[in-house]
Amino acid sequence: MTTVSHPSMLLLGCLLAASSGQATAQTISIDALAPSLDRWMYPFGDFTGTRTAAPTYTTLYSGYTIFDDRDAQYLAAFNTATQVTAGFLPMQYRVQSATVRVTCSVADAGASFIYDPTLDPVSSYFDAGDPTADPPRAADPLRTEDPDAGRPVELFAVGFRGGFTPTSFAENSPFGPASPQPRTRYAYPVDWDGSGIERDVSNNVTDRFDTSPLSVAAAFTSSGDPMTAGQTVLDGAELKLAVDTSRTVNADYIARSLAQGRLNVLVSSLHPATAFGAGPVSYPVFRTRESLLGPSTALSLVVTLCIPDIGAAGGVFAADGNLDNNDFVVFIDRFFAQDPVTADIGVTGGLFGRDGRFDNNDFIVFIDRFFEGC
Repeated sequence: MTTVSHPSMLLLGCLLAASSGQATAQTISIDALAPSLDRWMYPFGDFTGTRTAAPTYTTLYSGYTIFDDRDAQYLAAFNTATQVTAGFLPMQYRVQSATVRVTCSVADAGASFIYDPTLDPVSSYFDAGDPTADPPRAADPLRTEDPDAGRPVELFAVGFRGGFTPTSFAENSPFGPASPQPRTRYAYPVDWDGSGIERDVSNNVTDRFDTSPLSVAAAFTSSGDPMTAGQTVLDGAELKLAVDTSRTVNADYIARSLAQGRLNVLVSSLHPATAFGAGPVSYPVFRTRESLLGPSTALSLVVTLCIPDIGAAGGVFAADGNLDNNDFVVFIDRFFAQDPVTADIGVTGGLFGRDGRFDNNDFIVFIDRFFEGC
């Protein structure tokens, strides 16, 4: 670290340097970032990440008890660090928008799925009964009718177990334990309940709760025209899953992901399937990045990396939405404490970046960003 004997003189020099037009844009836009990995998450499915298509479906009421309600899922992970600097505190990433786009693969238009742009109540997934089953099944008395045609496609945040982390799970990582059982898959969809507690939603029908996904898909034809609810989805149709960033838990998840340099999402649906997915394909199937048929999965994102809003009243480390003396006090404290996350933000020439040193460049960049605003 550079030794500074008179911080006030250094600050004055930095202010003069900041006035020389070194300011850099804070808002970063990502358009059509391809996933760094994608994978069909099914216990007897893809273990190498090389499949060209990933279906999503449920095997509820099939008679098999070794599967999650959300049996077949589609995992996509994006290396955001290539375009958004990672390593800062989540509170410094102000997410304005985030949209995941997936492309449908439909081999038989007569057996495709119906577009449903709205969440269906969990009770509409309860067992309708089957008098021909062996043994016969009675309808669940709490079941309600689906209020509209089709079932939605949803986007969820991802939780990990089995020793895996958001940055360590790979395309060839094991799905879960050798013998599949519910609630054991190593990468699983999560939401947050009304108290902000993270929960695994893989079995929300069995557990009888409604989910709060990051997004519900909006569908567009292969030529880009918006689809109408109830239409049949054809090959090449694009589903846009725009994250509801007005929900704090959703925006926070994206921010945490940007801080670690990787955004993981799971595309999921509860479309019925029979015979382990070998029957009629009346459920979604998505092109993976290995597909040669055309566009597949992509991420678009707009985020502001807000470096200077780090101080609250009394010089406490916290973002408060104001750029004032508290932010200067906290930055200087962190600078002399050699905090790499907060203070190492400048490289030679007063440009934004990290070089492992704490020197005048860090002050210059902080002041540039301070006067730029957030």
